[in-house]
Amino acid sequence: MTSPPSSAGSPAEALSELLAAPTLTSLFRDRIAATSTRGIDRLSPEQLKSTLADVVQIVQEKVAEGTYRFTPYLESLRVKARDKPPRVISIPTVRDRLVLLLLKELLHTTFPEYVARRLPNEFIRSIAQLHSGGFQGCYVKCDIKSFYDTIDHRRLLDKLQSRLPGSIVTLLARAIRNRTVTPHRSGVTSKLRPVSTGVPQGLAISNILAEIYIHDADSAISKQVHRYLRYVDDILLFVEPGEEDATEGAMETLLANLGLSLAPDKHHVGFIEDRFEYLGYEMTLPRISVRRVAVSRFVDSLAGLFTRYSLKTEQRYRADWLDAKARQAVFLDELNERISGAVSGNRRYGWIFYFLEIDDEPLLHNLDHVVRELWSRHFRSSAPAGLKRLARAYWEARFNQLGNYVHNYNQYRTLAGKLELLARRGVLDPTSQARHKAADIETMFAQYRARSLARLEADAGVIS
Repeated sequence: MTSPPSSAGSPAEALSELLAAPTLTSLFRDRIAATSTRGIDRLSPEQLKSTLADVVQIVQEKVAEGTYRFTPYLESLRVKARDKPPRVISIPTVRDRLVLLLLKELLHTTFPEYVARRLPNEFIRSIAQLHSGGFQGCYVKCDIKSFYDTIDHRRLLDKLQSRLPGSIVTLLARAIRNRTVTPHRSGVTSKLRPVSTGVPQGLAISNILAEIYIHDADSAISKQVHRYLRYVDDILLFVEPGEEDATEGAMETLLANLGLSLAPDKHHVGFIEDRFEYLGYEMTLPRISVRRVAVSRFVDSLAGLFTRYSLKTEQRYRADWLDAKARQAVFLDELNERISGAVSGNRRYGWIFYFLEIDDEPLLHNLDHVVRELWSRHFRSSAPAGLKRLARAYWEARFNQLGNYVHNYNQYRTLAGKLELLARRGVLDPTSQARHKAADIETMFAQYRARSLARLEADAGVIS
């Protein structure tokens, strides 16, 4: 994996390290090469591989000279719910993704205290500990309205200028002022004016810039309450009874100083023992479960997997070197991974890992029953002995992650192991292995792993 630049030294020295050809090449290989996302130029990472040395040289020269310009981002709409407007995701070109990753590493090195490292599980654990510790006060739950879209560029850039050289601040300004265009306007870019407010969502730098922007308000609010939690735009305060209105008023003032405001339709107040929801969890403390909508979406995701298999919409379910029994084995492998989650590198992926803080085992047994009903309906037979269970996956994920129940991509260290997985999952015809170079096998494995982990991320990504 790519090693971040040393935290010692100036931002200029860190930038020099990041601009080294081996570092840029590693960033591309580790973070981009296995993905399939295309920007407005429609070039994929695979297509860019043959000219990577030239791309790296262009990035080195233009970033060092301060002349790098971003191509307009491509708009992608992500539906959140039937009654809500879609979220606009900005997709850069592959070359711009490389520059944005460079900038992200530089920001993480220069502003390490602003990097959001806490996972949703940790927030939920903190709430449970607060309750078990005897706190009997109130909660105030609210959302920042259009958080990323209302970040003021001038205020943000002023914060960045305190530590970064002017040329990098200018480059960051170009990145956030760059336009996001719809596919049908992809050829009309010359007359686009830069935006003046907001940080585009979906960029490698989006999250760290948002954290830098709001950090001072976080610090001020946390000093005025018993406990302050914020995950992106979801805020949860715990205060003593009677302090709810004053605390909320103070928070609104602090946010207003940044040009931010609270969403009026997402405001909830109650006692800590009352039922409330946060980050996809449903809490009636001490009981912790999953929001009903999150359960429904996960079931829909699993049902969709069965449907895609039945319709053979995925190439691996149509592979002509597989018979019916082998195709069903491919499907069972992938269904099991969706149930148990997976580990890759030092990260854990999947629905069950997201909801590790629940103590609602009956829910998991109910979901296991649903999965077996889906199997019976689609295959007209009882579920096979090898079909995994969420109830067991939950305990394995908590206490035995190095066991064999949770699929671990780290175990595929050799070319033979990667070949075996690709053949077992219907990606590669075993009889064609001799025709593929080692580099081709590595690429196919990385791409398949990236797609599989993206599907697991999507299961947890529709939570909030």
